[in-house]
Amino acid sequence: MKKILKNIILGMGCLLLLVSCGPMNKKLANLDSDTSSFVKPGEGKNLSKNAQFYIYNSLFHSKPILGDNEITMRFVYANTLVSLSDKAKITVIYSMPEMPQMGEEKENATLQSDGTFLTTLFFSMAGRWHIILKIEDDSVQDEYAFEITL
Repeated sequence: MKKILKNIILGMGCLLLLVSCGPMNKKLANLDSDTSSFVKPGEGKNLSKNAQFYIYNSLFHSKPILGDNEITMRFVYANTLVSLSDKAKITVIYSMPEMPQMGEEKENATLQSDGTFLTTLFFSMAGRWHIILKIEDDSVQDEYAFEITL
């Protein structure tokens, strides 16, 4: 009986470990607008690949269009909810996976006075676009990848 109970507990522990690993770019449903002044109601809340930053991006809840799309982004450290420094650098790399001959486009986001970063992405055609946000603040680097479809 002890051996069976021990195996059940061990099995449940392994299951919990596997479930907690989850995907790297997971939505954070329990982060609400009271958590930080940088979290606005209705914005998408996502965790960067290496869990360094929460990312809030206007593309997460708006329909992109052909042509110029102004994108507003916020970043806070995941462990402290402190915003990035004014020396932070955000690079947006985007491309169409189905059209590799088009290459990649790169845009540097500009820090605004309210702590957000702003950039404009030009989507030249309808289809699936792969977007990578590269975040660099002092020695901390991370990225967040997602896709949109026009």
